[in-house]
Amino acid sequence: DNDRTVFNRADLEALADSIRVHGLAQPITVRPMDGASWFQIVAGERRFRACQLLGWGSIPAIVRAMSEAEASSIMLIENVHRADIDPIDEAQAYAKRMAQFGWTERQVAEHAQVDVDRVRRRLKLLQVAEDIRPLIRSGQIPLGHAELLAGLDQYRQSLALRLFQGKTIPSQSQFRQVVSELLAEQSQTSMLDLLSGWQEHLETRGDKERRKR
Repeated sequence: DNDRTVFNRADLEALADSIRVHGLAQPITVRPMDGASWFQIVAGERRFRACQLLGWGSIPAIVRAMSEAEASSIMLIENVHRADIDPIDEAQAYAKRMAQFGWTERQVAEHAQVDVDRVRRRLKLLQVAEDIRPLIRSGQIPLGHAELLAGLDQYRQSLALRLFQGKTIPSQSQFRQVVSELLAEQSQTSMLDLLSGWQEHLETRGDKERRKR
């Protein structure tokens, strides 16, 4: 499965036009699956899709036998280093490999050939509510702002996003201040809930002790 879930139609059409005029400069790379009954694209998904737009029935390809981890590493590098990489897709690609291969954040960074801080920052985006992620994908919420949202619960994420309803996007420092205040409120609420829970536990325990007597 390709890590990229969003392929810009205009970009694909531009690539198709280039291939139509100049030809396919670089074959795609595939690996045989299930005894070569079918092939998985390891590198060149965009080129493959562009050739489909041209109506090509076949496409030049380099066939290489490789392990799941080897193929996954190549896919990761190709997708992460594209200028139009979707930050949510990127985050999910990192998380997928950590779950599938047991890679640490540092190992993911090494395979993707990026800084480990980038991996950690992208993974934060997966803490953002599902209904907010499309705004991050489209760039309506800047990445720096999105990363700040990650520490808030879903209710407070929605509250913070009300700042984006106006025409002017708040600066990152302004947004950080708002998020900081919401985090303090969230922390206080969590502490009150914890104290309330302990009080209820102690009262229940006291009732049981009295009944035993």
